[in-house]
Amino acid sequence: MNETNLPLMGREYYVMSATASQISLLDSSETNTLAYGDSITIDGKEISIAYISDTEVMFSVDGVNTEKLSEHEYEELDDGSYIVLTSDMYDAKESGVSKAEFAVGAGKIDLIEGDTLKINSEYVDGVEVTLTGGDSLDRKSTRLNSSHTDISR
Repeated sequence: MNETNLPLMGREYYVMSATASQISLLDSSETNTLAYGDSITIDGKEISIAYISDTEVMFSVDGVNTEKLSEHEYEELDDGSYIVLTSDMYDAKESGVSKAEFAVGAGKIDLIEGDTLKINSEYVDGVEVTLTGGDSLDRKSTRLNSSHTDISR
């Protein structure tokens, strides 16, 4: 289930990580590919690759470097938005061009089985999460059958 988009409440969310008991979503369904040496502007943020290896990528966002991220790791940026590395396409050849695929979103949602919904690390009072699936939620074997949020105020 990782590396996919999930429709939820009329919007598309990027699945940053998923297990049988927890799903972390980024409110961006658009991924971008960036070559080392290039830059792109997304939502007013200038993003480039500061460092890339076969296992990690460090982004520069408005001149501020992130930590080195492995695939599917994310970092909260100074403005409260998030950047997640979705794919590291490092090319060790001198003639090749290394690239990184990533997504930027304004918020992170954590759906934790039997717990209160979390948006940007803040619990939402009165909203409990129930996930229904198999023993594991991954893109190769099992799918999420349903999710339910119980709102009691």
